[in-house]
Amino acid sequence: MRYLIIFPIMKNDSQVLSNFWTENKSTIRLYLLLTGIAVLTIFSYLIFEGKLLFAAAFVGILISSWVVTQPKISLYLFLFVMFTNYLFLEQPVVMYVDLAALLVIVTAMFDLLLKGEPQLSIPKLGMNFLFIGTAFFIVFLFGYKPSLSIMPILHVLYIFITFLSLYRLSRYVHVETLLHLFYLFALLHAFIALLPFIGASKVERLFGFARSTLDDIMMIAFPIGLIYFIKSSSQKMYFYLISLLLIIGALMATQSRLSIMFAFVFGAIALYLAMEKHKKKSNKRIKWIVFSGVSFVVLLLIFAPIYMTALIDRFQSLLSSAPSETFLVRIVLWTNALTTFADNPIFGIGLGHYKILYTIYSSMHLHYMFPYIQNYSAHNMFFHYLAETGIVGTTAVFALIVNQFRYALKVYRKKKSDLSEVDICLFVVALLILVTSFIEAGWMWGQMSYIFIFFLVLNIRNYESVISNYVTARLSSNHRKDIQP
Repeated sequence: MRYLIIFPIMKNDSQVLSNFWTENKSTIRLYLLLTGIAVLTIFSYLIFEGKLLFAAAFVGILISSWVVTQPKISLYLFLFVMFTNYLFLEQPVVMYVDLAALLVIVTAMFDLLLKGEPQLSIPKLGMNFLFIGTAFFIVFLFGYKPSLSIMPILHVLYIFITFLSLYRLSRYVHVETLLHLFYLFALLHAFIALLPFIGASKVERLFGFARSTLDDIMMIAFPIGLIYFIKSSSQKMYFYLISLLLIIGALMATQSRLSIMFAFVFGAIALYLAMEKHKKKSNKRIKWIVFSGVSFVVLLLIFAPIYMTALIDRFQSLLSSAPSETFLVRIVLWTNALTTFADNPIFGIGLGHYKILYTIYSSMHLHYMFPYIQNYSAHNMFFHYLAETGIVGTTAVFALIVNQFRYALKVYRKKKSDLSEVDICLFVVALLILVTSFIEAGWMWGQMSYIFIFFLVLNIRNYESVISNYVTARLSSNHRKDIQP
């Protein structure tokens, strides 16, 4: 009898499944008890033997084995770890978020094997990744030192597989839920970053677990928070108001000038789009924002003027000609990138080569800024790819950057008269990614590449939902016309 009920269980028949657990309750309890005793025994042995690393690995494997069978948990875990910027291994470079992405990939594979797919197809923007992979392979063939290009190419491949896996698993969670989770996790990491401010005797640039990428994360979170604040109910308004002040505090803690400027520029765009439909309500909310923001700054000037002074000094240093100032460093890095592109316009010098540019151009050793620029990226994704991959690779990368905005723009045009907060958030973030690719963030590198593909998936899912609803509405309308006498 037990063998006969296996097939219905595979078909997710809830009634048969319930009967199975009821009929086999004692056997299952015994199985779980023996499994628990075995696991506890192995773990205790490793602890008593002082093999803490093996004990941690053992627990990690058990948890991972459970996570890969739970699509939602796998997504939430990835989303949380996505905010961290710590290395698991230095050589080769492996971050903790890479491991979280691996869990997502394995979870998607399990989901595919267990539930199948009537027809496998590459999601929208997937072809852009294949285009990038092809372009990078061509550039690899013409690089000065092809071995340096292997890791960047593998990273793009890994990001592509993670993108496909996130896309598959995202069907189990609403886009709105994932966007809210991103914002809540951003607030959590902003709070963690600000904790050292309490009782600090001196001002330092703080980034929390996100380290050097917190400024870009807060740059994204700020306009999202403004949209939520404008669109929220009266009960939630104060939560979003406090959260915005927390984000502003985190931005100030990073002292990142470009991120602060972009946050406020795109915040203004977000406000404009969010208040289009309900201007009377929005005007009241904006007054709250202005009042709270001014009060926050005044309190800082009264009780902690040193923080405001440090931030003002950072902006004043933009005009400094000191070699160590980041603005002058960027000018030199950009100039070197453009010079390299002019010499190698078609295929560039090769992926991963910019950091060893001084070995290709020996004259760089003579530049007075050389101690401050060696082993750096171009600090500009557009210029960086122009130098390393020429027109071939840069065209492929920025086709993806432009297309991700095109899908958000299509949603905006399709629903212009009835935009939801999710539509506006994804439109602003897509525009932010497009603009900052030419001057600020490296959306294809390291930790930021995972944040990038996360928003790619949300963008595509939201677009598909909008188009599906539009088609359904059209069919329903046509059906009503057909049945009219």
